[in-house]
Amino acid sequence: MNELTVNKIPASKEEQAVLSSAMINSVLDGEIDPIKAVVQAKSLLETLTLFLKDKGVNDLVLREVEKYGKQTSKDGATIAIKEVGSKWDYSECGDPIYNSLSAKKAEIEEKLKEREALLKATREPRTEVDEETGEVYTVNPPSKSSTTSYAITFQKCSV
Repeated sequence: MNELTVNKIPASKEEQAVLSSAMINSVLDGEIDPIKAVVQAKSLLETLTLFLKDKGVNDLVLREVEKYGKQTSKDGATIAIKEVGSKWDYSECGDPIYNSLSAKKAEIEEKLKEREALLKATREPRTEVDEETGEVYTVNPPSKSSTTSYAITFQKCSV
């Protein structure tokens, strides 16, 4: 069996789709060991993620793009400077309505977690009585769904 090989880095969405299809077909047609292929692909993905998240690389790219204004194009891609991941901090607004709603939300979220834990432990339907209304109701166990997949974990380096 062969290994995954990339002879040319795709320069467009179309080329990405073509390469992806070729890789998928090589695995589905039995030309490439599927386990080896996903390990190689996952390794490459993690390697590229580390590269793309590097602060030094990010700073250099921003400086380079700024030479052209707010964006530039290269190798079929447009690189634009944008504000991403905006976060708002309302804690110092001094708004009593917001503070009250936030406290109520935290209290409700805690009560929901407690109730969900109780319901997860429910194995058989049981009858309960609402203490406020006297209403009698049946509590059923929650349904659970999942998807079977696989996980790839690489050994940690000693560096």
